[in-house]
Amino acid sequence: MGRWPARTCHRFAAAGRRARRALSNGTPALLALAFAVAATAADLPRVALVGLFPGKAVLEIEGERYVLAEGERSPEGITLIQAGEGSAVISHEGRRHEVALSRAVGGRYAEPERRTVRIARDGRGMYSASGSINGRGASFLVDTGATLVAVNRNDARRFGIDFEREGTRVMAETASGQTAAWRVRLDRVRVGEIELRDVPALVVDGGSPRTPLLGMSFLGRLSLREEGGLLLLEQR
Repeated sequence: MGRWPARTCHRFAAAGRRARRALSNGTPALLALAFAVAATAADLPRVALVGLFPGKAVLEIEGERYVLAEGERSPEGITLIQAGEGSAVISHEGRRHEVALSRAVGGRYAEPERRTVRIARDGRGMYSASGSINGRGASFLVDTGATLVAVNRNDARRFGIDFEREGTRVMAETASGQTAAWRVRLDRVRVGEIELRDVPALVVDGGSPRTPLLGMSFLGRLSLREEGGLLLLEQR
C-alpha cells in the first residue's frame, strides 16, 4: 500500500484532532467527520483552466497563470496530467481532478457571460486577426510567446499613442538584438466582439514588429483553445 505524503498526513492528523475535540464538546459524530473531510478538501488550490493547446494547458492557480506541458508541475504543486478537448486532468497531492475549460475547482466559481472570436490560420500558417487599438483599425498577429501587445513606433503614432511623453522607456530584446522601447497602457484593444480596456503594451523603436503582436497582456485575460483548425478566444 502506498504511503500518504507527509503534508497530507499532517493535515489528516490535524483534522482528526479537531474532530475529536468536536466530539468531546458534544458535536454529533457524523458532523465531526464531515468537518474533518472538509478541512482536507479545502487544501486544494483554486485552479481554473483558461487555455488548451496540444499537450499543453494554460492554468490559473490562485490568481497566477502558468503554461504547463503534460507532466509539468506548478510551484503550488499542481501537475498537468492530460490536456484534452475541452478539459484537462490535473493532480494535487496524489489525487486527480478534471477541470473543464473556463471552469474552476477548489473554490467558488460563477459562469461568466462569454463572447467568442474564431480565428483561422493565414497563408503562412499563423493566426492573424482584424481589430482595433484605441478605436483605430489594426491587423494583429496572435503571439502567445509575447508577454505584451507590441507595436512599432510608426503604428503607435497612427493609433494615437503618445509613448514618448506617457510611456516608460525600457530596452527590449528583438530578433536584431536589443533596442529602445516604451511601456504604455492602451485605452482599448478590440478583436471581433471582444474589447478589453487598459491593456499593457510595448512600443518598439523602429519598424519592428511589422504587424502588431497580440500578446498575453490581451490573450491572458481570455480563454484560448484550438478547435477544428481554428483558434477560439472566449471572453470570461
